[in-house]
Amino acid sequence: FKETLRIVKEVKFQALFTFIYSKRYGTPAATMKDPVTRAEKGKWFSELLQAQEEISKRNYASYVGTTHRVLCDEVKENGKLSGKTLSAVEIEFEGDPALLGQFVDVRVDRFTNILEGTKL
Repeated sequence: FKETLRIVKEVKFQALFTFIYSKRYGTPAATMKDPVTRAEKGKWFSELLQAQEEISKRNYASYVGTTHRVLCDEVKENGKLSGKTLSAVEIEFEGDPALLGQFVDVRVDRFTNILEGTKL
């Protein structure tokens, strides 16, 4: 776990797709004794998620003031459009739903829990 955490902090991934290991019945591993308790796995999982959350916040905050080409692919419940950059980072912005399926340039104006920007 410590090595995984070190690598995550060193590489500074944009996001992680993590889960706590669970046995897959019918596999050889399912019959092996697990040396790590469920409580310890939960502690490690929380620590890993906390570290990644801090990294993600710093990464996303660095987008403020930059411009990105995004593929407009969704109208959100709040009425704003959403698009993803070439590196799959989502940005919300005001715009006409007719822009769905088109590439647009968006300047990132702020980061709260999401990146919000202005279509240029």
